Amino acid sequence: MDATANKDFSSLNTFIYGHYIANKSIFGELGKYMKQSFFEEHPFVTIYTLSKTYRVEIFSAHVDVASSDSYQMNFTTREAYKNYIDLMIEKSVINSNVEVDYSKDRIITLYSCSRETNYQKQDRYYIHGKIIES
Repeated sequence: MDATANKDFSSLNTFIYGHYIANKSIFGELGKYMKQSFFEEHPFVTIYTLSKTYRVEIFSAHVDVASSDSYQMNFTTREAYKNYIDLMIEKSVINSNVEVDYSKDRIITLYSCSRETNYQKQDRYYIHGKIIES
């Protein structure tokens, strides 16, 4: 988890980092979200902490470079947050029916190296999901 994020997932966008490993042992499965069929079989992920369980409904998945506008955690206004969510949905390679209410919902971004395009060392997976507390 990003060091600047709130540990209780109360940040508007909490980044969770992984590292792509060729044997797919650590976040290597994220690339499967680039296919609609995988998303449809796995529309959410579950995060377990010592105090709570969170269901995360995936609403966007795409590859972008590390320095892109996809890499944002802090927002000065709710309008900026809304614009970010809208942009992530626009960039998504999957179609999701998940609605994100920027005025109250919080999201997570699963973030890892990718080998999807020719940029190689700059590629990153961005998988976005809306947090639902269980």
